[in-house]
Amino acid sequence: MIKNLPIYEISIDLNNPETTVSMNSMVLDPAHELSFQLFNNQKRFHFNKKENVITGIAISADTPIYRYDDRSREEYYVVFTKQAIKDIIYDYARRGNFNNMNLDHSSKKILDDAYMIHSYQIDEEKGFTAPERFKDANDGSWIVSYKVSDEIFSKAEAGEWTGFSVEGVFQLEETDMSIEDKMWSAISIELKKVQDSLKFFNDYPDAVSNNAKRGIELNEKNGNKCATRVGRLRATTLANKEDVSVDVIKRMYSYLSRAEEYYDENNTTACGTISYLLWGGLAGKRWAESKLKELGELEASSDKFAKVRVSFDYDDTLTTSKGQQMASRYIAAGDNVFIITARQQTNGAPVYEMAKKLGIPRENVYFTGGRDKWQTIKRLRIDKHIDNNQEQIDLIRENTDAEGIKF
Repeated sequence: MIKNLPIYEISIDLNNPETTVSMNSMVLDPAHELSFQLFNNQKRFHFNKKENVITGIAISADTPIYRYDDRSREEYYVVFTKQAIKDIIYDYARRGNFNNMNLDHSSKKILDDAYMIHSYQIDEEKGFTAPERFKDANDGSWIVSYKVSDEIFSKAEAGEWTGFSVEGVFQLEETDMSIEDKMWSAISIELKKVQDSLKFFNDYPDAVSNNAKRGIELNEKNGNKCATRVGRLRATTLANKEDVSVDVIKRMYSYLSRAEEYYDENNTTACGTISYLLWGGLAGKRWAESKLKELGELEASSDKFAKVRVSFDYDDTLTTSKGQQMASRYIAAGDNVFIITARQQTNGAPVYEMAKKLGIPRENVYFTGGRDKWQTIKRLRIDKHIDNNQEQIDLIRENTDAEGIKF
């Protein structure tokens, strides 16, 4: 990478019809240096070679791309931000450019038999995580899938083209950071993310370990139905007096703070009580709070700890006054509330009406069409799901890290 070059943020102006991304192109050397993937019988994504589907990154977010201007002889880098990519996707959709594709950025090589069948922007804040094949892609990157002819698929598979590259008319805005500054800033952010995992403590009181042991015992008596995989792991760690990281302590405080309302010391068969004990119980909450304050972590982040991603079933859950009151309490606390229903979207009018009534964003309403809900819950990184269907609760506890609560 060339040092000491200016860096520009590249974007389009949604109010300026002259700025747009008009075409996607398959090229040998994509600017972002991320090749597309050919899926062969990958059941996770339901793609296979027979379908002639090519999937890859159309734009990689926050990835410096080297540029040289022949006229001014200027060297510089351009970067697509997450917001800029979001604007591009919106503009691409409103102009109906989905099937605009050529080869090697040539106007003489327009493909008439290439069709975009998937368009997906990674947005971790909203729960739209990267697929496994693109798990290292930056947040905000745009992933697309095209169904192409046998000839194009075969040539791509043979390596004639290795990635996607968009083309259009953009506006550039110089940032006040050099490429080195931006790289170090990104590195610092990533280091901060792992910093909490590099400090370990095991000075929690015996009461925490004893609560975890009690939770394990009660859970076994209850057929091991009251804990997620993470809950069981946390209980084992605390019961054995093993080290826990700052990140784990934050999770303990977050979970125990919001789950306290479901703890009833007089009801040792309730999953709310058992799960609370597995995480260390009240003693665990008090120790986690004290430790975070000691480390200077709590005051700056306590609001963040309290926020959860919580989802509600609709029929016989949100349709009741009790369910609506529960949802309203989470919304009032600033939590991110979702509706996940087994209904078909074609039968979703009353669901959207309920969302509007409660103040739940329309985009937070999901329809599984009769399918099990745990997959949607896992994809959205839901922390807690409230449902009247015990079978769904059991599947959620078995297959996700979410807390399944029987309504």
